[in-house]
Amino acid sequence: MAHLAVPGWPPLVVASVHLGLRPSEREEHTKVILRSLAAASGDVSIAAGDLNEGADGPAYRRFVEPMRPVSPMVPTYPVWAPRAVLDVIFASPELRVVESGPVVLPEDLVRRASDHRPTWVDLTPV
Repeated sequence: MAHLAVPGWPPLVVASVHLGLRPSEREEHTKVILRSLAAASGDVSIAAGDLNEGADGPAYRRFVEPMRPVSPMVPTYPVWAPRAVLDVIFASPELRVVESGPVVLPEDLVRRASDHRPTWVDLTPV
């Protein structure tokens, strides 16, 4: 988790997450992450990363209580034949998506970097 001071923005707190493979573990870790984000009162929040579950999972559902998904809902896993949306960016309501074109990266670089495809979104304060 990082607290950032971005010119023209309210105080921002960002959490990078990589949840585990066990559903109960993911849900518990999500509770801790959300409590930490809430403790940064007055800040706008972003949480992003590999949830290891889709939109029907308990951790995902917990994230959408105080936040909303803002990244494209496109499959990110596995990198060579994506069929599951596991990597998601969530943002607090004080942020809005800025429409932009896709980020194009060399395919060999994407495949060497991870077993997941990247996800991207541009945000700005409301």
